[in-house]
Amino acid sequence: MYILTNSLKNLTRNKGRNLLLSAIILAIVVTTVVTLSITNTSDGIIDEYRQSFGSRVIISPDMDAVWEAQRGIAPVVGVPMAMPAVTPQQSLAFTRSQYIRDYSLTATHFAANDELVAVDGNIERPQMAMADGSEVPTADNLRDAGIIMPTFRIIGGAWNDDFDIGQRHLAEGYMPQEDNEVLISVEVAELNELSVGNEIRLYSNLSENEEIRIIYRDLIISGIYLDMTINPFEGFFRNPMVNRRNEILTTLNTILADINENDSGFFIDSTFYLHNPSFLAAFEAEARSLGLDDMLLVHTNEAEFNATVAPAEGLRRVAQTFLWVVLILGGTILMILSSIAIRERRYEIGVLRAMGMKKHKVAAGLWVEMFALTAICLVIGLSVGVAISQPVSDTLLASQLENLTEQNTASHISGFQPIGGGSGLQLTFDPNGESYAPLDALDISLSMGTVLEIIGISLLITTLAVLVSIINITKYEPIKILMERN
Repeated sequence: MYILTNSLKNLTRNKGRNLLLSAIILAIVVTTVVTLSITNTSDGIIDEYRQSFGSRVIISPDMDAVWEAQRGIAPVVGVPMAMPAVTPQQSLAFTRSQYIRDYSLTATHFAANDELVAVDGNIERPQMAMADGSEVPTADNLRDAGIIMPTFRIIGGAWNDDFDIGQRHLAEGYMPQEDNEVLISVEVAELNELSVGNEIRLYSNLSENEEIRIIYRDLIISGIYLDMTINPFEGFFRNPMVNRRNEILTTLNTILADINENDSGFFIDSTFYLHNPSFLAAFEAEARSLGLDDMLLVHTNEAEFNATVAPAEGLRRVAQTFLWVVLILGGTILMILSSIAIRERRYEIGVLRAMGMKKHKVAAGLWVEMFALTAICLVIGLSVGVAISQPVSDTLLASQLENLTEQNTASHISGFQPIGGGSGLQLTFDPNGESYAPLDALDISLSMGTVLEIIGISLLITTLAVLVSIINITKYEPIKILMERN
């Protein structure tokens, strides 16, 4: 008990020395709070993005292999290069993989109906001629041969993105909930005097082993949507098949219900998410066994991930570097000041030792003094650190974004383009041509785990400072310390 009471009294006996020690400890605590809060928050965000970004599978052509395969083959004017692609059957097979956590499928099938008028469907087009000089077959001629001239596109599956971002809006009715329920655009509804609850019949072509057949779908209009999307061919190439107002939206199963395993003539756009990024090699092996073309690369969107979290990575590196500098420099200064302070108290320590106090009790008293100072600094430092962590993070993150922009301007790196608003930076990656903005904000928080880390680091540094300083004192005998005093 004497050790505790005497140690606490010593805090007020040497105010100047203890205030100097407290200032160093407080600086270390505040810096540790700020840097660990930033580091741990950045780590959490990066891990969260890694699970999301790093798990999405991207299957794209290996352009080197494609060019090599095309070498020596005379190109046909007006005919694009044949590109390998995932077949609809493969996309459906991949959904059953044990390595897939989630997936998104969007099936598209062209369709027509003689009684329904499509947007841009009544535009007269010049009569084209075949390569041999003969006329292009008319729609009636093609239908007699079992071939449909489509004017609509039936899309089933994950088509909600346009509604989520506000480019489409449900004007009447409700979203398809059952198979064979569909949405049509306001324009198609007005052209054909259709309303919610009406039935329409669409027919499409399918091909199996080069044999073409026609399938019919009887559909019920559950809703009508207002379309505000941009037609990329407006004013240049007007065709009902490419006009987005002619898209008929439904469930995935509505399209797949009448399709056999070996059918072709429809398309599936697929996105797959792995349970864990480490499953990529196993999933690729399984995909190859299911017939995936060797000229298709299977990879995760690592570039997208790296670009998105680049500012957070830079912020984390700055915070970690600053933390180590402060801990090493502050700890060294603290050890020096503590050693000097205790050397000034050699006579007091000699008296205590001469009175019979054991070395470990003397050391315990010195440690209690330093612990009390550290506890007070922890209370103040945690409050100050929490208050300034967010402003410091915002400043450092803005600096990281500015550095990325300057690097882009200086080196003209393809894919980095300034944009208005937000962070002022947007990153675009091929082959999909999608754009991803880097993180421009972090919500800094202080978790209980981080608080325990801060307490542990503070106690470790102060303990080391006490140990280093008392080693030089306790190695002397009490009589020697008292003689040096005289």
